[in-house]
Amino acid sequence: MRYRKGTIQVNNPRDIALLRCVLHNRVISRRQLFQLSELSHWERSRECFAWRVGRMVKYGLLAEHSLSLSPPDDRVYAITEIGMANLELSGQYFSWVPPVPPSELEEANVIHTLEVCNVQLALQQAGLLVHWISGYRLRSDFDNGGTDYAKVYDAVAEISVGPSIKKIAIEYERTQKQAQKYLDIGNKLAAERNVDVILYLMPNYELIENVSQHFAPGRFNIVFCLIQEFKRDLLNAQGYTANGIRRVRLIDVLTRRSRPALV
Repeated sequence: MRYRKGTIQVNNPRDIALLRCVLHNRVISRRQLFQLSELSHWERSRECFAWRVGRMVKYGLLAEHSLSLSPPDDRVYAITEIGMANLELSGQYFSWVPPVPPSELEEANVIHTLEVCNVQLALQQAGLLVHWISGYRLRSDFDNGGTDYAKVYDAVAEISVGPSIKKIAIEYERTQKQAQKYLDIGNKLAAERNVDVILYLMPNYELIENVSQHFAPGRFNIVFCLIQEFKRDLLNAQGYTANGIRRVRLIDVLTRRSRPALV
């Protein structure tokens, strides 16, 4: 089959893997995309990666953005309608969502998205990550009525803990919500039966103290942790239980035999 000049043929597994990665992250930096590509063995050569991504940008499959928060050489990417159409034509199934709107490219939203991806990278680099379910995928399943989870998290990570696989629901909280919001979230989390722990990652102790007080102890496994400490120490990171009552290691919460009883 011949292709019209000025178009691109997407049937290479490496092209498809990169497009799917950008799709699921919504917004991802060049550095992160290459690191995930390297770890997942999609493309391990920087030169080939640069050629492949540059080709997708040239033909409109990826949109490239430069933000003031990023170094000049670390652009961020989002998939376009053309990119999603090419995934469909290559036989890939996914729930269709609109391309990334301008609001998601505001710097506060981009910081949030990139930090969640950094958590994925930290787990994958340590060899702990078995499967990563992105917030995009969780939102899509929720909107289509096919979710297994109590709420839409920023991500769900399935990780290897000794001989077991554990599920961690991840929330990255950069700013504090109104008290009623946390009461509503707590009621949803009390019904959660499909994760082993809910992990709230935050940038500072003040936010941990202010947010954790809204969650009643004993209703579900929840840990509040500094995001920088978690990326460094991972399962050995020290966090706080609901209401900031005591310090715990995440690994100890994950390996407890029983769930806390509902109160």
